[in-house]
Amino acid sequence: MKIEKFRLFGADLFVVEESFGKLIQFSDNSIQAIYTIYIILNYSEMEGKIKITDLDYVRLCNLITSLKQSKNGELKNISVLAEEIARAERVDPKQISPEIVTMNSTVEIMDLDTNKSLIVKLVYPIDADFKKGNVSILSLVGSAILGYKAGSKISFEVPLGKKEMMIKKIIYQPESNGEFTV
Repeated sequence: MKIEKFRLFGADLFVVEESFGKLIQFSDNSIQAIYTIYIILNYSEMEGKIKITDLDYVRLCNLITSLKQSKNGELKNISVLAEEIARAERVDPKQISPEIVTMNSTVEIMDLDTNKSLIVKLVYPIDADFKKGNVSILSLVGSAILGYKAGSKISFEVPLGKKEMMIKKIIYQPESNGEFTV
């Protein structure tokens, strides 16, 4: 068993790694609340690590748990996101590189099949609006770009096969602009 402790906005975040997966416990002593999230993972199939902020990690784990309990959303996309964040290296929001795609980042991505570029903002499902360029973290491209850096080539499964894209550049990242709670 491996235990990691993080300090996040005055509360402790404990991550306990067991043989079956990870238990994440977020404790805010000021309101005497403990939120526990279980994510069952298969680490043997995961390749490499992506980087996400501690806050994005907690919020995304809560989103996944909420969606699984309410049975809202497409389970395959939820599972893809869970696998992505499970292999992520968690980083303090003040320490994350400005070249990494975090939640609420605006990025330019290029479809490697067509060489066409698209500017998207990675958002939570409630803020998704493709016409405005707001792509949900639950979309295939949304979960695929999270945690990667500018210049990375990414691939993900789509209904007609495999899609390959490149993150050309990070146009805006909240953390690099001093916005740590967005």
